[in-house]
Amino acid sequence: MVGENLGEDTNVLILGGEVAPTRKIIEFTGKSGGNYNMMVHPRAARGRRSEKGESVLVRTGDRLFAEVLKTMQQKADVASLNVNINNVKKTSGGDIFIRLKGKGQAQTLKNAIKNKMEEVSVTTRNRGTVFSVIDLDPAVTSEEVKAAVEKQTGLAGLVEIKLIRNTKFGGQMCLLSVPNNKAGKLRELGTIKMGWSACRARERIVPLRCYKCLEYGHSLTSCKGEDRSKQCLNCGGLNHRAQECKAVSKCMACKVDGHRMDTMKCPEYRKLVLEKKD
Repeated sequence: MVGENLGEDTNVLILGGEVAPTRKIIEFTGKSGGNYNMMVHPRAARGRRSEKGESVLVRTGDRLFAEVLKTMQQKADVASLNVNINNVKKTSGGDIFIRLKGKGQAQTLKNAIKNKMEEVSVTTRNRGTVFSVIDLDPAVTSEEVKAAVEKQTGLAGLVEIKLIRNTKFGGQMCLLSVPNNKAGKLRELGTIKMGWSACRARERIVPLRCYKCLEYGHSLTSCKGEDRSKQCLNCGGLNHRAQECKAVSKCMACKVDGHRMDTMKCPEYRKLVLEKKD
């Protein structure tokens, strides 16, 4: 609040800020007596918050958190990687959660850690836009898909392949992620040329999921559920990943066999996706 005296009987109050604080000032000045001309200047609009950065999760396994972290810091030369680490935290399961500032750094850090510590499991976490690329022929590799998408969209170094798997139709499909602010290029392109095929690229709606309890609707940092981070997303078993699992799918949301909790066959997952579309 700025007050300016324009004479013996008149003051001008220039008020800025939100409505509630401004109302309190007006009520106070009204009680204090005197003649006032009041001008309210609304607070300048805030710019959009920058997108949250990526993160890297390092599984400690049977080793101590401090031991793995110390070894990792000694072997991985972060200073030479040009990555900006925001903070390092210990998850409730004893793993190492590294939050980064900015985009495009998680994969670089992951590769550096894996090159020096092959025995640990390292995964990246980001809030990029996910696309499914379908109609791939059976011989295509994830490296070839990554190279083709980066070349045809101009997103060099910004494409992350999440998985590639066979389909029941004799071909393959691939899930990949690109930064949110670059997704428009792949969305506009619509297809990726792979050899003789024009493969469709479709944006996927992925609800927010916690990587601790594996449930949807909240993140790891606010999770109060049980730690299921070491369980297979396909069958719920331990000591293997969903990509390697050959067991019957069991949904941890519906508690029934026949589908995973991250597919449209799951009623709970389908409901979340449709709500997000709306």
